[in-house]
Formats: sequence, C-alpha cells, structure tokens
Amino acid sequence: MDLDRRLLRLLQKRGSNMRKPHAIEFYVYFKTKTGAGKARARLRKAGFHVELLADSSGRRWLCLSILEMPPAWGAIQSVKRRLNRLVKPFGGYCDGWGTQMEK
Repeated sequence: MDLDRRLLRLLQKRGSNMRKPHAIEFYVYFKTKTGAGKARARLRKAGFHVELLADSSGRRWLCLSILEMPPAWGAIQSVKRRLNRLVKPFGGYCDGWGTQMEK
C-alpha cells in the first residue's frame, strides 16, 4: 500500500471527517531560493497559499503549498501531478503532503 493511502487511513482511523475540507500542506522542494521564489508566484496564481521556507539542512528550499480540499486519494494524486508540472521548470518536485485532523 502506498504512503498516501496509509496517511488517509490513519486520518480516518483517528476520527477525521473525510468529507470536510482540510488544509492540506504539499511539500514542494527546490535546490535554489531563486527557483523556489519563481515557483511560489506560479503556485499562488494556481490557487495555492504558499510559504517559502529554508530547509533545516540549509541545502534546499521549501514552498509549503496549502490547498483546502477534502482528503481523497484520487484528488491528492491529481494535485501532486499538477504541482510537479507547475514547478518542474524551476527545478522543484513535490515530496509528499500532510494535514491536521478535522472533526
């Protein structure tokens, strides 16, 4: 079973309302601050709330890209593919996602 399915099952098992929109945080990484900055503008235009952060290692940059949506496997896969298409020209890639529980 893939990690996305396991995370969704864990959310459901812990009592999260899977029909309710969650603030899903997609982790989009870049090697350079310049690439991350350019991608941030594109991601915002695409409807994401984006925070630009330095990785704790100092070797890469994170565009924490947040989208309100119900957590469903197909929708998450679609967003991850979309993110990868949007950020590829800037050297970025989506490395996963996370969210808080919603009751």
